Parts: sequence; C-alpha cells; structure tokens
Amino acid sequence: MADHLQFQRLDPKKDGDWISVAIFLNGVELTEILREIEAPYAVEAGHPDLAGNYGHQTPEELYQNLTSWEEEVPLLCCDGCGMSGCWSILVDIQQDDAFVYWTHFQQNHREHWHYDLSYQFPRSEYEAQLEQLRLLTTSPQTV
Repeated sequence: MADHLQFQRLDPKKDGDWISVAIFLNGVELTEILREIEAPYAVEAGHPDLAGNYGHQTPEELYQNLTSWEEEVPLLCCDGCGMSGCWSILVDIQQDDAFVYWTHFQQNHREHWHYDLSYQFPRSEYEAQLEQLRLLTTSPQTV
C-alpha cells in the first residue's frame, strides 16, 4: 500500500520568525507520529517534554535536504534554535522508477530511541509534492 506525503506552510508565530513547513504522512503531522513513539523513551529519561518536541524547517532548507541527500536527511530541526544538527529527526531516502522510500528514521542524539517507521510514496506524487515545496521557497520568509 502506498503512503501519501504532504507539505503544509506554517506562518510565523511572531514578527521576525520564519515561515516553516510541516510534513504530513498519511494525513498525520510528523511531530505527532514521533510524539507517540518517543513518549515512553522521554518519560524513562525523565524528560517527557522531549517527545515530539521538534521545530519545522524553512521551505528552502527542507527542499535542499530532500533533493540533495540520500542518507541521514534531516526532516525536522530543534524547536529552540532552529538548527537541524542540534535536535533533529533523520531519514534515509531511496528511490526507484515507481516509488520513493523513507526508511531508517533516527534521532540524531538518541541512538537508543527506535522508530519502526518506513514510508513508500508513489514517485509521481512525491515529485509533485516536492514541486509544491519548491514553490514555497519563492514566498517571503518573514512577516
């Protein structure tokens, strides 16, 4: 069964903030999926607030990541500083003629957090979503 990917523009929360992009997988926002998976790990570590606590990348950064890399591609960033290397979710991306695959999800600072996630997107739909994301890169980035 094929999965579905959608990008949604998020307007800045306050003046000077940047426009960002939420990732929806089969209609569910990625941070919500991660929050459910990470909750037991975060509670065990004594920091329940860590579960699903990610920021969203700018359209430019996300587009660049998704079109330039194949391994350990950052999908989300730190909610505090906005840097992908600080606190992020990484994924491997492969493709064939028919599909694009997202596999091997990992948290860049929590190797013992395991994600039993993989997604298979029809390549034509995936490329159409990437084009929509690319179009977001031409809009003003702050309000």
